[in-house]
Amino acid sequence: MTDIVSQMKPQDQIIYLLGQIQGELKAVHVSIDAQNSRQAVINAANDSEHAEFRRELATQGSQLAVLSSSAPQRAPWWSVAAGLAAVGAIILTVVNLFTR
Repeated sequence: MTDIVSQMKPQDQIIYLLGQIQGELKAVHVSIDAQNSRQAVINAANDSEHAEFRRELATQGSQLAVLSSSAPQRAPWWSVAAGLAAVGAIILTVVNLFTR
């Protein structure tokens, strides 16, 4: 505490410190209000970007429908063989654990 505070009565010290805390709280509220206004600007920009994206998506909907309706691709033979080998290795590991 400062010299002024140490010369005060205890109740005056409490009042003085509460006044400091109140001033700090006001600064925090001002900071929060400033952040909220900045966030509102960011949100408005995001909303306009999302609206633009939705408009572009609506114009390209037919292309997306063609892509989503295409037939699924078959997995290459080597990935199927690797999957079968991995399953075999897992089975051998489990059998080895239980036979010990």
